[in-house]
Formats: sequence, C-alpha cells, structure tokens
Amino acid sequence: MVLGSILSATDPVAVSALLNEVGAPPRLKTHIAGESLLNDGSAFVFFNIFFNMDLYRHTNGTHGEKFDWGSGIVYFLKLSVGSAALGTAIGLVLVGFVWDLKHRYNHEENVVQVMTTLAFAYFAFYLSESVLHLSGIVSVVFCGIVAKKFASTLINDQVGMQKFWDLLEHVLNTVLFTVGGLVWGTVVVGDRFAGLQGNSLGIDTGITGRDWGYLFLLYFFLILIRTFLVMGFYPIVSRIGLRSNFTEAIFMSWGGLRGAVGIALGIVIENGWGNVRPYELVGAMERLENSEEVKGDGIFWYRDLADSEGESNEFEILYHRYVANIWFFFAGGIAFLTLVINGTTAGPLLKKLGLAAPTKIREAIVKRYRRSISLHSIEHLVRLLADGQFSDVDFAIVRKQVSDLRDIQFNDLVNALRHHRAKQPLFLYCEPDISCLKPFFTADQFNELKDVAHVNAADRLPSLGRAALAASYTSGEADDEDVTEEEKVAMRKVFIALLRRAYETLINKGFIDARANARLVLQLTSSVERAGDKVSQGKPISDWEASRRLPKGVRRTMVALRSSLAFGNKEKQRSDLAEFMEVSAIVRHAVSFITAHKLAQETFKEEFAADRELSLVERLVLDESNAQISMAEDVLESNNPTDVVSIKTQFLCNIILNQTVHDVLGYLERGLLLKTEAEHIVRDLQNELAYIAHDKYGESSRDDKRSSFKDDEGGENL
Repeated sequence: MVLGSILSATDPVAVSALLNEVGAPPRLKTHIAGESLLNDGSAFVFFNIFFNMDLYRHTNGTHGEKFDWGSGIVYFLKLSVGSAALGTAIGLVLVGFVWDLKHRYNHEENVVQVMTTLAFAYFAFYLSESVLHLSGIVSVVFCGIVAKKFASTLINDQVGMQKFWDLLEHVLNTVLFTVGGLVWGTVVVGDRFAGLQGNSLGIDTGITGRDWGYLFLLYFFLILIRTFLVMGFYPIVSRIGLRSNFTEAIFMSWGGLRGAVGIALGIVIENGWGNVRPYELVGAMERLENSEEVKGDGIFWYRDLADSEGESNEFEILYHRYVANIWFFFAGGIAFLTLVINGTTAGPLLKKLGLAAPTKIREAIVKRYRRSISLHSIEHLVRLLADGQFSDVDFAIVRKQVSDLRDIQFNDLVNALRHHRAKQPLFLYCEPDISCLKPFFTADQFNELKDVAHVNAADRLPSLGRAALAASYTSGEADDEDVTEEEKVAMRKVFIALLRRAYETLINKGFIDARANARLVLQLTSSVERAGDKVSQGKPISDWEASRRLPKGVRRTMVALRSSLAFGNKEKQRSDLAEFMEVSAIVRHAVSFITAHKLAQETFKEEFAADRELSLVERLVLDESNAQISMAEDVLESNNPTDVVSIKTQFLCNIILNQTVHDVLGYLERGLLLKTEAEHIVRDLQNELAYIAHDKYGESSRDDKRSSFKDDEGGENL
C-alpha cells in the first residue's frame, strides 16, 4: 500500500510542456493538470496513513501511528477535509493581503506582493504539516486555488509574478530531481549498507537482475491499471464538466508520467527507516529484558549492546532498510521509465490520435505569420532609414544578409512607408531617406516611393502649432544667465533619466544586441551613471567622453583578446582584423549613442512642450545633448567613409534581425505561434546573425582595402 500510494502520484510538467508545443486541445491540458493536482494531495494523504502504520507495526509504537478502519477514515478526513479548509482560510487571508497592496505603480509593493504569495505558501505548509499535523501539500494546493480564483486580477505585476513562480518551480524541480537522481544512483550502482553488520550475515542488499525484472513488470502493470481506471471512468468523465472524448482518454492512459512527488516520498521512506534504531524493533526489548547480562546502567547499556552486538536486531533493521531501498528503487525507476518511454512517445501518439494541431493547417498558419514577420522587417528598415544615420548603407548587402528583405516588393515598401507615416504625429515625423533603394526600383517606382515618404507643408498644418512649440529653438541660442543652478541640475537629472531609459529601450527592442555587444552596453550604461554624478555636482551633461572609457581591468582584457587573435604567421591579416574591430566598435558606439540621445530628446520635447514653448532651462539641456551628439558625429566623420558605410550596413542588418527575433517572440507570447514553430524561425534568424558576426572584415560590403582608423583627441579611447 505504501508503494502504491507513492506510484499513484503523477507529474504533469513534461506532458504539459509537450501539449503546449504541439497545440493540443486546452481541455486535455486541464484534465491532465487537474488529475495531477488531486493525485498529489491524495497520494500524500494515503502515504502518511500506510507508512505510519508500517512504522508503528514494526517499531513497537516508537515510530509511526496505529490505525484501524475507524481511526483511518477519521485521519483521512482530517488530512483531506481539514487541510483543505485550512488552505482555503489561509488563501482568503492571502487575497486580503494582495488586495491591500493596491498601488500598481509602486515597485516595492509589486515586489512585496510576489514575496507575500511565497511566504503564505510556506506558511500554509508549515502550519498544516508541523503545527496541526495535517497535510501540508493539500493545504498549499487549496491556498493556491483560492488565490488564483480571487486574487489573480489583483496582482499588480502579472508578468513579474508569473516569471517568479516559473523560475521557482524550475529551481525546486531541478533540486528535487538532482537529489533524487543521486540517491537513486547510489541504490542502483552500489551496496548502500556496507557499513552495517548485517552484511557480515550474508544478506544481499544490492540491486539484482531480478529487481530490474520486477521494475519492468511493475511498469507494465501500472500502465495496464491506469488504462483500466481511465476507461472505467470514461462514461462518467465524458458526460460531466469539461467532458472528454475517447482519443483523449487513450492519451491520458499513456500520459501518466511519474516524477517529483514520487521521488520525494521515496526519499521520505529512506529517511523514515534511517531514523529507526535496532533496539526499537518489535521483540528487541523483550530479548534484552530476558538477557542474563542485565546490569549496570540499565536500559541505556543494553541499547548500546543491541546496536553493537545484537545480530538479530541488526538483521531485522537491515531488512527493513533494504525494503525501503527497494521501494525507492521502484519509485525512481518508474519515474525514469515513464519519462523515457511515455515521454518520448507522447508526441507521436498525440499526432497519431489527431490531438495535435493538423500539420497542413499549421503550416498554412505559420506561412501567413512568416509573411507578417517579413513585413515587420520592412517596417524596421523604413524606421531605421528615417533615423538619418543609415541613409548611406549598401542595400545590396542588406538584401544578401537579411532574407526577409531579399525579395522586397514595391507594394510592401509603399505600405511600410505609409504605416511609418501614420504611426507618428506629423510634428515629429522624420522622412525616411530611401536613396539607397534607388538602384532596385524603376524611376517611376522610386519617385512614387519618395512621394509616399514625403509630407507636404499643407499636411503638416494641423500639427504645426505643436511642432513650433516642440522645435521652437535653434541649437545654441539658449542663454543660461537667467537660469538658476538648481533648475539646471533638476532638468539635467530629468534628461539623464530619459537617456537611461532610452538605452534600456534600445536594448529591449534589439537595436543594441546586449549579448554580442557586451562591451558597448557596459560603456553606454556606465557613461550614464558617470554623467549623472557630474550633473549632481552642477556640471553640464558630458557623457560622450565618459562613454568612451572602459574600466582598466576590462580594457586590459580587451587588449589581451585583440593581441591573441592569430592566423598562423599572417601578422598583417591579424593587424587588419584588430584594426577593423576597433573601427567597428567606434561606429557602433557612436551610432548607438546618437540614437539614444535623439530618442531621449524626442521624449523630453513631448513631455515638456505638450502645450507651451520650451523654457530657457529646457533649451539649455537640449543644447548640451546636441553638443554631445556633435562630438559623436565628428568621430564618425573622422574615419574612412568606406569603413563607416561597411560597418553601418552590418549594424543595420544586426538591428533588423534582432528586432525580427523580438517580433517572433511576441507572436509566441500571444499564442499565435507554437513553441516549436517559433524556435524554428528564431533559429533561422540566429543563423543569419551568425553569418554577419563571422564577416569580420565586412567583406560583403567593402573591398580588401584596409585603412587605419582615426580618432579625435583623447586619452583612453575605445
């Protein structure tokens, strides 16, 4: 009965992940998850009853608890109904706490909400298990059900809450399976009782071939019994609740994987019998009391004697530990077999039963979404061309390196230009410079594209008033004589905060690839902090120079990496590569810096020029930002134009591909693409990114001519 209660607990994690990947019906996911939810609690309750009975029977009442039919039923109701009532009560208290933390935009309260759910989960388990001696698992389950039902809409940060519990579930499952796997491994490969005297009595406590045979036989009967139960209750399940059909019942019969709970209960058995001493077994005390060696310190002396010399007691305790060992072997073995056999065949079975999304239909859907993703890539291109920094890129190379732009159609580009124009208020609209596209369209088509991208003065009239307010100053005209120092510091801090947010936006949207450009991210984010410190001291915004300096340790590491680049004896090629990498770092840095400042300026204008003209202090801050932009532009102009165009072209391709990856992940999060479908598309995009990353010299967009880079005056440069 103890072994049966252990093996009855199912684990839906692997099956649920598979159902999500193949697009199985939501009803099937609910059935499997709901079955596991109830099975885990009931399995733990029955395990407590039968294991306590077993311990009590063999330890003369020193361990465990005695049950008859009446007390067993009462104990079952206590652990099930009592634990459920306690969990429900704690869940309602949790709902009250979550409701009270209602300041949605207070970050600290959002964090407290997340930690409150964790604290109440552990509180429910501890109070139920350790204080009231109920079932902690059942209490936590009902606490979670109540919280999900009544508190899900009260969560301030839904994404943060979901990610926290996903991470915690993954970590705890990993720890449990790791510990269980290590213990199970010691059971399988070695004799775990070598230190006990019972081994000298000739007892075989290792795992034998017969035990493996019993394991596979047990696995067969588990599948058979589960099939019998599912089919036996099918007439009822098919008519109540969400209902079910016969194909779903077949899959549920096969999809009953075992896992975390069974392994945890197996470890409990190991520890339970590990705490039993030989003198605590039934008959041990009688044998000691009848011994002729009763003397001295009384019973404690005989306990020591029994532990050290009592062969019969040692034999019996060894036998019980051996049984616990075998039970754990069966529990871990069944979990292993169901994961390996049932888990790997569940996918093909779903498709064979027609429960997975039809392949042809999904292929047609994915084809439509792939087309939509390609159109997004064209929109990304148009938006970058409107930036002004990428107007001179080599579009022939862009087409080669970005597959979505390889066969760009005229009508798609027209729609992208119109969409870009419609998304922006006209007073902020920047006309895309599409001159790099001219060789790829006829003269009439190109002229039409220019007309679509262009905004006439008459079109701007409705928003001209606000445009005049937003841009009603010329760089350099602000006079700071009438501005107090406190106003300057306050407004500069506002701009620094917007600049910090601009960098975060560029990283989150894929403009800056944080993984491929870790050095660049470190420079830019550090420069904001340094500029913030200087601003607090009353100094003007001056983050360009700060962004071009790395910490000494990082700088030395980068120098060492560059010097380690080797191509046999081709020192010239090594030197050219190091040189080109330096120029590439400078260009990417300057472009990212300029883009972030322009983005921060746009936000600054929108916030402070909504219904009035910019004040002197606001103009002063924008002048300081423009001065930093000019310094970055000077560095770009000081380098060889061929190198700059080559690197900008690569950078543009990187940005478009990274932003397309973000688009695909957005489709996945919204449930429009299945996980396997999204992974396939992302893999293709990552291959294109890898191709660009290996194009060290920019050979796709420049000739073999190498040129030394130039930099303006400065100390510790890139």
